[in-house]
Amino acid sequence: SVSALLRWWRRVERQLGPASSARAILDVAVLPLFELLGYEPLRVERCADGFAGTVGRGGRALAAFRSTLWNADTAGAWRDTIRAGRTALVPWGFACNGPRFRLVDASRAWSRRALEFDFATLLSDPRSAAAFSVLASSGALLEHAGANALAAVIARADSHGVTVCASLG
Repeated sequence: SVSALLRWWRRVERQLGPASSARAILDVAVLPLFELLGYEPLRVERCADGFAGTVGRGGRALAAFRSTLWNADTAGAWRDTIRAGRTALVPWGFACNGPRFRLVDASRAWSRRALEFDFATLLSDPRSAAAFSVLASSGALLEHAGANALAAVIARADSHGVTVCASLG
C-alpha cells in the first residue's frame, strides 16, 4: 500500500545517509522494500560495494537484484544486475541505492532498458507511488497465461513509441 511505502521511506530517510554501510542499506532499505512489494529474498551475497542476489515468491525466483552504497549510480550497477539475472535465469533485475530504485530488463542486455524511480519525487504524489507499487510488485512479474503485467505495460509503451515515430516520419 502507498501508506506502507511512505512509512518505509520515512524510516529510510531517518536511518540512512551517505555514511551508511552497504549492509545497513541492504537491511534498512532494500530488503524491507522487497517485503513491501511481495518478494522474499532467495539468495543474497556480497558483491563489490554492496550485495547481489535474487528475490521471488513462493520459492520461485522472479528477479535479480543489486544493492549499492547510498546514492551510488544505479546505472553503474547495471552490469552486476544483468549478470545476476543471467545466473538466476530471470528476465528482470532491480538496482537500489536507498533513494533510487531501477527496474532493469535483464533479458535484453544489449538494450539497457530500465525504469528508474526516485523515492523523494515518487512519494510526493500518491498516483506515482501507486504506479510504482504495481509495476515493481512481485505480482507484476508473475506469469499469468504466459505473460506478466510488466511485460504487457512495456509492450504497450513500445507500440505507442512506434506509433509516435510513424506519425513523425
